[in-house]
Amino acid sequence: MLKRMRYWGYNFLSKITRNEKRLCYKQKKRQLKKQLFYEKYGTLGHSLKKIEDHLAYQKFYILFKQRFNIEIPADVCGEGNFFELVHISLKEMKGFCPDGVPRPLSECAQYKYLKTKDEKFYLDYLRRLNKNKTMSTDGKTWNLDRFRALIKKIKNEGYHPEKSSIVVNQNNEIRDGLHRACILFYEHGGDYKIAVVRVGRQ
Repeated sequence: MLKRMRYWGYNFLSKITRNEKRLCYKQKKRQLKKQLFYEKYGTLGHSLKKIEDHLAYQKFYILFKQRFNIEIPADVCGEGNFFELVHISLKEMKGFCPDGVPRPLSECAQYKYLKTKDEKFYLDYLRRLNKNKTMSTDGKTWNLDRFRALIKKIKNEGYHPEKSSIVVNQNNEIRDGLHRACILFYEHGGDYKIAVVRVGRQ
């Protein structure tokens, strides 16, 4: 009797696994078809992808607002079609520098300025941003006074994701909120865990 029960149990588990594999295969096939369609139809495909991403963003924006009272920044629209709230340590995060290469927070210009109080690190960062014509995600240009004001604000009020969330991708690379993450890294160290919004694709 016990052997039979074990057999039924294993059989049940193998069926679940087969079903899960089938679902994953169907999902991957659907994604590949979409990608081929977007590539085939050029500008039209690109426009349809933008519309799809925007609809996905709106859907998850409403769900996040209702469940967590957190607003997802509009600038991450198009980064993915799925958002989740996760708690990760600051040492796991990476920041994008003006050259587009993701680096640990300890190597970012914002952290170097906070640690050394040497303005040249941050001013060089701003110079490279302007050279690459890159603006901050909220559309406003960064400057030293604005960064100092943010440092003061976070020191006084702390980090509240419902007011201004940090967004990371599936590789924990920061898509929005690098300045905030560097300030927190300087204040609390790499082992400090915070709530962030992770964006990905289903």
